[in-house]
Amino acid sequence: MSQILDKLLGVLQSKLPETKGVGLSDLRAEAAHIPAGFTRVSFQWSGVLAAIGHILRFRVGAQKMGQILLAFALTIFFWTGLIYTVNAPHDGEIKLVLNFVFPLYQIAAVFAVTSLGILKRFTSVCSVLWAMVWVILSLGVLGSSSLPIDFLRAIAIEAACIMAGLFIAASFLEWIEDGRHA
Repeated sequence: MSQILDKLLGVLQSKLPETKGVGLSDLRAEAAHIPAGFTRVSFQWSGVLAAIGHILRFRVGAQKMGQILLAFALTIFFWTGLIYTVNAPHDGEIKLVLNFVFPLYQIAAVFAVTSLGILKRFTSVCSVLWAMVWVILSLGVLGSSSLPIDFLRAIAIEAACIMAGLFIAASFLEWIEDGRHA
């Protein structure tokens, strides 16, 4: 395993810019002095992970990687929620609300990859609208309705907070430097 990791480190070293690949050659030389076994393999594996991180930072950029990871997480959240909604033994109203809420996260995933500015606007509008829904439901206007008001209030405040968190994530990703010059 150690030999495979050493060869992988050599390949990764060739993918890095000349000035950044020196660290990997030092790491490979240092690994030869570590006793064979788990210690050497874990040392080399940490070097492989660091090298992959550097390559991604130089070739793709930290901001774009963050956008891709955010979109991936939101897509997983969307599909998990959709599968739950389809298989859940809930009333029709609850399924209807969940079928409305989860696609909003997939829309946010698309905006996370395409435009952080649009994502910030989308999430801020959604957050305010969900907070308004929560306030309206808290006023008791629909008190005599057969709708599950407490559940709807919980979903509304949860969606408002998640959208606010996505706004913060988009703001942070806009702030991240490109990283190609590092």
